[in-house]
Amino acid sequence: ENKVKFVREGGMPPLISLIRSLEPRIQEQAAVILRNLSVNVQSKVRIVKEGGLPPLVDLLTSEVDKIKEHVLVAIRNLAANTDNEAKIIDARALGPICECLKSVYKAIQQQAAGAIRNLSVN
Repeated sequence: ENKVKFVREGGMPPLISLIRSLEPRIQEQAAVILRNLSVNVQSKVRIVKEGGLPPLVDLLTSEVDKIKEHVLVAIRNLAANTDNEAKIIDARALGPICECLKSVYKAIQQQAAGAIRNLSVN
C-alpha cells in the first residue's frame, strides 16, 4: 500500500514542513495528503508523533474553506485513534473545531461535527 510506503520512506517530515507553508495551494495539497494518510492505522499515530497535529490545528483558522475541510477530515480520522484523542484536545483543537460548526458551508459543519463525534467517544 502506497500510504505505508510513503511513511516508511520518510515522507512524513517533509510533508509536515509543507503544511506550514505560507502558500495556500501548498497547504491545501499537504492537507489532502495528510487526510488521505490519516485513514491508515499506522499513519494516524505517525502524523501525531512526528508533529503533524499543531500545523493542522493552525490551519483550522485558514481563510480557505477547502483547506479547513481537508484538515477537519484529517483530524476526524486522527481522533478515531484512542491515543490521539487527548493529544488533539491538548493541541487546543476543540475551540477551532467548534468554530467550524458555525461555518456557512455544510461540508465544513459536517466534518467538524464528525471530528467532535470521534473526540467524544471517550
